[in-house]
Amino acid sequence: SCSIRVGEWAWASALLDEWLANETIGQFYLELFVDRAVLTALRGGDATEDLDRAERLLPGTTDPQYTSYCHWARAWAGFTAGRLSEAQREAEAAAQATNYFEPITLPLAARAALWAGNAPGAAEIVDQMDRSVIKGQATELDRVARRAGIAALEGRRADAISGYREALRGWRGLGLAFDEALTVVDLAAVLAPTEREMTEAQAVIEAARETLRRLGARPLLARLDEATKAAVSSK
Repeated sequence: SCSIRVGEWAWASALLDEWLANETIGQFYLELFVDRAVLTALRGGDATEDLDRAERLLPGTTDPQYTSYCHWARAWAGFTAGRLSEAQREAEAAAQATNYFEPITLPLAARAALWAGNAPGAAEIVDQMDRSVIKGQATELDRVARRAGIAALEGRRADAISGYREALRGWRGLGLAFDEALTVVDLAAVLAPTEREMTEAQAVIEAARETLRRLGARPLLARLDEATKAAVSSK
């Protein structure tokens, strides 16, 4: 799970394939099927088989985190396929089932709301993130980035640019390459800053594009390309 955020997807995929190559009967294997499903979805593949195998292990479990894991995977599957309302619903359901999933899934729920142009919905989710007792550098940067997106949708462009700059510096400092690249997709999709507004915009977009290519994140790369083309055509 951590390797997704730092951008070590090839290592994670190889390890998961090795672990899941044998017969799996323990319910804790559900997490591994979920992790592989998320990686598959992020790369534009069909995660249905791993999602189904994970959910077949759910009956009889008493720990709600396993239900949250499945919602988390379905949220990413919906998000990468452009089913934003589904992604938001599944991500929120994961946090409702297990409260310590809030920093894992609420940022995705808020991002889905932002991509759908729903600033009030995103703000409600960020308020929930603010109330969470789970704190940390990455969770704070998630809130900064989502607030920047809300500012962008509300037309507060200077606030949005300031927030995105803070988030991108933070992700870079923490070495969270995927979070950095995905925040740039947000930037391009909901703000589309001009060169005058943000002189480094083109450079960070190209860096994000290279990261997403390296990871093989085809749906997100396509969304970045779509956003940048739309910005150019509107000038």
